[in-house]
Amino acid sequence: MSLPVRSDTGYSEPMSPKVAGWFGMAAAAVIAGAAGLLIANSAASILGALVLVGATILFSVAAVWTLRRTWADKVWPPGVSVSASRIRRRQRIGAIVQCVLSPLMIALSVVLIVAGSTWAVVYIFLGVINGVTALWTLKVLRDSASRSE
Repeated sequence: MSLPVRSDTGYSEPMSPKVAGWFGMAAAAVIAGAAGLLIANSAASILGALVLVGATILFSVAAVWTLRRTWADKVWPPGVSVSASRIRRRQRIGAIVQCVLSPLMIALSVVLIVAGSTWAVVYIFLGVINGVTALWTLKVLRDSASRSE
């Protein structure tokens, strides 16, 4: 499949954002692999870390490009229109996942207490904070759903 050619300049059409994004992500993966090789060499490890940061940024930008319909599309998030009810549903699912993970984190802390680890206090704290945040999020979502109806 070839790109159409403009008759006035003789140059081909610019690459679509989706194709450019895929090429950018592939290039970022190759660059990240090269950065890994540089990091393994002690003389070039700092350069490798900087190259890895650049590859990560390139991958992120290219991933956003895959969401754009055209280069002129200035809407954020690009090419996506989501209703408020769909956003609330996604947040509700995330909060339910948090409610499931909180007891698991607290159970892990009990295992760590039995093993004699000092990290148990951190896991208890994170589990409680995670659970409280999830319950608060569910309450806010319930209140916002009743107000929007």
